[in-house]
Parts: sequence; structure tokens; C-alpha cells
Amino acid sequence: MRKMILLMFGLFAACCFSVQAQSDVNAAGGEATGSGGSASYSIGQVFDQMNTSASGTVSEGVQQPFEIVTTDVEDIEEFLEAFRVYPNPVKQILYLQKKSDDGIETSYRLIDLNGNVLKAGILDGELHQIDMQGYAPSAYFLEIIRPKKKPQTIKIIKH
Repeated sequence: MRKMILLMFGLFAACCFSVQAQSDVNAAGGEATGSGGSASYSIGQVFDQMNTSASGTVSEGVQQPFEIVTTDVEDIEEFLEAFRVYPNPVKQILYLQKKSDDGIETSYRLIDLNGNVLKAGILDGELHQIDMQGYAPSAYFLEIIRPKKKPQTIKIIKH
């Protein structure tokens, strides 16, 4: 009987010391409360699961991305005056148009999150259609390339 108790105690002790839990270091976090409920949040962890309903979407688990992008405001204004890209988010067809034909050869590249170029082409004054139906719901990058200018990149969300 004594051997049985010692064996059980040994197994229990071994299990206690081998149990591991998820740990993380958060950059920030807190509690948010409102009339619809409350939620705890943290910044700096890895994404785990997404829940969607008619009233919205919640990404739960660990890590919500926090992006900081710096760019020149003049470049953005110039880009918005020269090009149209719509709709974003896109479900099926993404429209890309150079508003005027200024004689400067302008090209585009559609790039996935792994850096793979999915489509590429030349822009003129015509309306270009990029079929997004065959791509998985994700974020993509549309890069507009003009000679002697910094390439402009637009984040495209595919539903």
C-alpha cells in the first residue's frame, strides 16, 4: 500500500512539474465596458481565433496587429488625384484606373502577404479590372509604379 501511495504521489508531482501554460508579454491592454457588455484586450500577442456574427466580428486570443505607416502627405494627395482604386474591401472585381493619360508609363502589381506577385500590368487611361474571385479572403498589396517616383502601395482587403 505504501508503494502505491508513493507511486501515485510521484506521478502527481511529475504531472505538476511538466504542465506548461501559455505566457506572453503585452505592450499594453485594459478593459472596455459599455451598454452592450465588456471586453478585456491586450496589444502585442498572437492572433488565435475569429468569431463573426450579424452584429460584428471579434478576433480573440492573443495578438492584434498594430500598424504604423509613415508616408509623405504630398505623395498621397498626388496619388489620389491621379488614380482610382475601388471598391476596397473587394469581393469580386477590383477596379483600377489612371484618371488621365499623361504619357508616363505606369504599371501595377498585385502582391500577396508572402511577397508573391499575383498579377501585373500596364495602366493607361482605361479602366482595368482585376478579378479577385480566385483569391482567398486576406489582405493584398496593390503597388503602383511610375518612373522617377516612389512606388505607392495600397492595402487591399479581399472578403
